[in-house]
Amino acid sequence: MKQADNNATHLSDEIDVDDRLNMKQAYTTDNKVTHLSDEIDVNEKLGNIIGEKFIQYRKRWDDVHDNFLETEFPLFLQVHPNQSCNYKCPHCLLGDEEIKKNYKEKSLSQSLYQSIVDEGKDFNCPSISIQGWNEPFYMKKIFDYIEYADKSNYIDIMLNSNGSLLDEDKINRILDSGLTRIRFSMDAATEATYKKVRLESGFNEIKDNISKLVEMRDKGGYKLPLVGVSFCEISTNTHEKDLFIETWSKIVDFVSIQTFMPPVHNKVYDKFYTKEQTLNLNIPPKFHCPQPFERVDIHGDKIFPCCYYDSKDLAIGTFPETTIHQAWNSEKAKQIREIHRNGDYQKISNCDKCVKSTFGALNY
Repeated sequence: MKQADNNATHLSDEIDVDDRLNMKQAYTTDNKVTHLSDEIDVNEKLGNIIGEKFIQYRKRWDDVHDNFLETEFPLFLQVHPNQSCNYKCPHCLLGDEEIKKNYKEKSLSQSLYQSIVDEGKDFNCPSISIQGWNEPFYMKKIFDYIEYADKSNYIDIMLNSNGSLLDEDKINRILDSGLTRIRFSMDAATEATYKKVRLESGFNEIKDNISKLVEMRDKGGYKLPLVGVSFCEISTNTHEKDLFIETWSKIVDFVSIQTFMPPVHNKVYDKFYTKEQTLNLNIPPKFHCPQPFERVDIHGDKIFPCCYYDSKDLAIGTFPETTIHQAWNSEKAKQIREIHRNGDYQKISNCDKCVKSTFGALNY
């Protein structure tokens, strides 16, 4: 699962990593991705750069996350423009042509994207990611998309990339685009492991270009975007987790460690689980997922209440029949939130699969 920063290993892992490597800051928003920084907390740093509007947005986010508050409109729009990527990573939905065919979705037109951004602007939505199951720099108009969100006064604009298409021209455009933060999915600390995980070469070149992005930002007097890297921990790279954090924390602003989640549940992904994750079968009887209170994920013409993408049954709306506001305030969306407020995730079959797979249950 490659999602943006409003998405973090289990908390026990977070403490171990923090102690081993003396990272000063570690935080998680969903127990799936842990964000590490050797400076101040990333959101605190962004607050110092952007100012009061960012600070208030994150206070609101924390309040919704911690207390499962109802809002009139989601605080975060995860927009999936298409399913185009130049990589075929085996632990990703796009790495299997048969699976990809079964989950094929419509590409998002630029006009629909703009109407989504416009609606979010009307309701003062503070954050957006213009990337999901795709490589954003594979899109010819990606900078038009970013700049449209920036001109629409979104406070926090995020992007994930595999970094393979990064070059000096794109670096210059990134710096002038309005991006708040960008995270590169690297999943390795060495070329050899990168080839095993990504089935591609080029690790050192990508690493050099990420370093160049940070260098050009700092030398050019830019404060944004903050730059990070992510590590989806699986069986073939788990031995490099410490080295990954140690290596990359010297280069970028933050490092994210992600628990592996199967992209779909009609295929066996056992071989990707680490031993520790597979043995972690202490599945909680109550689990309160915060995502339906915080965000929507938009895949083609479908609106979803979270990052889970294994069944269209979970969709809470469809464009153009439904606006985001209507979907967010629908009875279905409210029912999903109420179930998760009470921790009764088992009542929704898709949520039950998601929680169990996150905690390493292979046979459910």
